[in-house]
Order: sequence, then C-alpha cells, then structure tokens
Amino acid sequence: MNSENASLLEQVRRELAPDGLIMRFLPLWVALALVMGPTYYGIIVSSLSPTGQGHEPIVMGILIWLFWSRKAELASGAGASGRWVAWLIGAAGVLLYVVGRSQAISTIEVPGHILIATALVLHFTGWKGMRAVWFPLLFWLVLVPLPGVLTDPLTRSLKMLVSQMAETILYALGYPIARSGVILNIGQYQLLVADACSGLNSIFVLSAMGMLYLYLAGHRNVMRNIVMLLLILPLAVVANWIRVMALILITYYLGDEAGQGFVHEFAGLVLFAVALLLFFTSDMLLGRVMKERKHGD
Repeated sequence: MNSENASLLEQVRRELAPDGLIMRFLPLWVALALVMGPTYYGIIVSSLSPTGQGHEPIVMGILIWLFWSRKAELASGAGASGRWVAWLIGAAGVLLYVVGRSQAISTIEVPGHILIATALVLHFTGWKGMRAVWFPLLFWLVLVPLPGVLTDPLTRSLKMLVSQMAETILYALGYPIARSGVILNIGQYQLLVADACSGLNSIFVLSAMGMLYLYLAGHRNVMRNIVMLLLILPLAVVANWIRVMALILITYYLGDEAGQGFVHEFAGLVLFAVALLLFFTSDMLLGRVMKERKHGD
C-alpha cells in the first residue's frame, strides 16, 4: 500500500471515530441521504439511458470530492454569526424541496437541496465554512436539469452550428458528406446530430468543468483568469464538435453499430477528456504568452 492510500485510509478512520465529522453528525447524514438519495439515483439512471448525457455520475463524484477536500475547514468552523441567515435560506430550501418533490420536478428540487446544504454549512460552521465551500455549492448547480423551454431553442442553434462545422471540415478533407439541416449523410450512413450530442446541457456542463479547472489551478494572475473564463464557452463548443466528428468517422469506417456503441459507452468520457485537454493546453499556452510579455516588458 503506497503512502497516498495509507493517508486516505487514515483520514477515513479519523472521520469514523466517535468525535469525527462523520460519526458526530451521523443522524444528519442519514437524514440527508433519505431526503436526497432517491432524486440523485433517478438522475443517475436517467443519465445512463440512451438519451441521457452520461456526465451526472462524474459530476457527483467530483462534487463529493470537493466537499471532502474541505472537511478540515468545515470541522474547525463556528456558526454563531450566521444562524439567522441560515434559517431563512433553509426555509427557502425546504419549500423548493417540498414543491419539487411533490410535483416530481428536479429543476426545482435540486436547487432546494443546494439551499438546504448552504443553510446547514452556515448554521454549523458560520461564514468561515461558507468561504471554504462556496465553489462546491456553486458547482452543485451543474446537476440541476435545465428546463426544455430554455434549452430547446438554444439547442437547435447549437445542433445546426455543430452540423455545419462537421460538414465543412470533412468535405474539405475529401469525405463524401452532405447535410440537410442537422442530418448528415456520409457514405452509406445517415446520422442525426441529436440533442445529446450537441445540446445546451453538454455546453453547460463543460463550462462548469472549465470553471472547476480554473478553481483547482488557483492562478493569481487576474488577467489570465479573465481570458480563460472568456475561452471556456468556445472551448466547450469545440469539444462537442470533436465528439460529433469522432462519431461520424467511427460510423464511416467501422459501421453504424460501432458508432452507436461509441455514443452509449464512451462519448461522455471522450467529451470530458477532450474538454480537459483543451482547457489545459489553452491555459498552458496563455501562461507562456503572459510570461514572455512580462519578461519583454
């Protein structure tokens, strides 16, 4: 067993001790699991369906890790200063939860969970705890299902953009491809650029991943952070386009069955990997440019 695994096991043992963060608030964790568990189980099942995005389990894992990495700050906080605000936020969260759960509307219910968690952090750890977990609470918003009335018009535009980009590049490279709206014909195959391939949800999630990258990178250069923030949305669109290009080429060379297998099993992972590579490469190049300019001045 290496030192990192041993350190992680030691942390878990400490938190499972009677005075640890887990055992000290065990009834609270059980209550939260009973309240929130069914919702996120449903989100995971939906995400793994043929029409799902597939990113939700990854986001949940990242979210748990973000909170776990801030456990020391949470354990050392004192909540006397923010309890009245916590009660107000908690009341709003419970209201959203009750309405969303009773009507089976996750778009309302999940924000209720976030407000309840915010209220608990503020009540038990005060503003010090809030400063420690402001980003995990913000990142939680990625799991809020966006309503169709908002996403459908924008998704249509994104599908058209991705289809046009794919057709233009592949035609220039000599592939037998033609497009009718968001339907692409390449060789003997016909592909529909579906919502799951280029929808607003994917762009939203990739943008959040870009913000996560910046948060973890912790750059102190304000201009570098601003430029990277401005690049997040275009890079998310490019990552989506690369996924669609991969699907088209796999279908063309290996057949429709291979293409559909890629969509169902690997498309989500490829999307995250490509997006992370684009964010990292852009940040590295930007850092070098700014470093050279600084030395030049």
